[in-house]
Amino acid sequence: MQVHEFSPVADLAVELNVDSTQHLFLISSASLRVASPVWRKTLDPDTEFAPLGTISANGREYRKTTVFDTTVTALTIIFDIFHYRTARVPRSVGFATLNGIALLADEFDFAKALSPWPQFWIDSCLENKDPDSKDTLDACAEGWLFVAVVFSDIPASAGIVEKASKILISHLVVESVYEGNEEVRQKFYRWTPMAPDVIAGFGGLLSQWANSRYFGATHYRKMEVNLELVPQHILDFVLMERLERLTRVLEPMYKLVESMMSLKAHDDVFGFSTANDLACCKNQDCFALALGSLMRSLRRQKIQDLLLADCLEIPSASLAEIVSAVQSLQMTTIMFKRHDQDSIVPNHQRSLLTLDRNYLDPLLKQLGVGDLFVRNTSIGLMRENGFGGPFQVCPLAKQLDLIQSQAKYQLERVPGYVTPAESESF
Repeated sequence: MQVHEFSPVADLAVELNVDSTQHLFLISSASLRVASPVWRKTLDPDTEFAPLGTISANGREYRKTTVFDTTVTALTIIFDIFHYRTARVPRSVGFATLNGIALLADEFDFAKALSPWPQFWIDSCLENKDPDSKDTLDACAEGWLFVAVVFSDIPASAGIVEKASKILISHLVVESVYEGNEEVRQKFYRWTPMAPDVIAGFGGLLSQWANSRYFGATHYRKMEVNLELVPQHILDFVLMERLERLTRVLEPMYKLVESMMSLKAHDDVFGFSTANDLACCKNQDCFALALGSLMRSLRRQKIQDLLLADCLEIPSASLAEIVSAVQSLQMTTIMFKRHDQDSIVPNHQRSLLTLDRNYLDPLLKQLGVGDLFVRNTSIGLMRENGFGGPFQVCPLAKQLDLIQSQAKYQLERVPGYVTPAESESF
């Protein structure tokens, strides 16, 4: 047993068990009653709650209460503040300590009694720019969201809530847990960047780990996150915004795949499209090439089952995952020289188009490809020029390019939760 003394008139022992060690904090119950309305009710001499037990320490008997889910360091800092021993209070703490303080402040409702120290602690933790740290806002958004809500009076808290909720909307993986056919609860995960030393520890087997994958050049692993401490109204906002963004990203892609698989809009060589039609290609060779390359790309990105289903269902995957998959899709099509009637018949008809390598070769060289087959990865350059020039781009490729641009927009423009006080100031 370790004893920590905070007051010469201590009349209460606060117990904290860490591993196999019992810690007793000898404090003045009056200081707790002033700081916390919760402790005020339980420690009041006339309380209706059951009387506290007692414990012996330093040759004396003390009433005893027990706290959980915090650290010795966090509890020491709290009691130093409550007993006016501020010279001992640090201006900077680690995030684990800050989170431990926030847990007790939330449980016993004494966040305001700690002022102004939380502002110093939050600022010091935000200064941590180590990309491999598990305590940054990007790596621990759910923890920071809880801290910011507890210490909502701190000027930086509103910004933290907004940014942390953005991160969760973009990166939260939501998996349903079923009992029979009934969904009973949801489990939440995030893809977390892996530190280089962790990656090295897995060696060549890392790529085979089911819960590990690359996004760009960074390796991530899927970690379960606990959102029980996130206020329900903020969690509802996060889940609803995630659902809406995923729907906006996937619906256009689902409709394009559905249209191409139905073949109805593409099999009439001499048909004319209208403004209300989906993008279609009347050139049978180009369409076959586009469909085959897209199906292969869907399979490579592991979203073929999602987009070939009878109806679109929102997946458990994160918004960032889905946007990355959509942006990585490739479609190979054929380019032809434009015909004078192209503005009238904009659906890539073979009968109105002719190949001309004398015009085509210079453009292909500019695009960085060596044949008359063009992937949608080259469409961006043509889009910047308004799809002008002597050659016609397949409408399917242009449609895929538009869908990919809109998907990127949905991820880049994810809104964060704005506290009511902040929204009223606008």
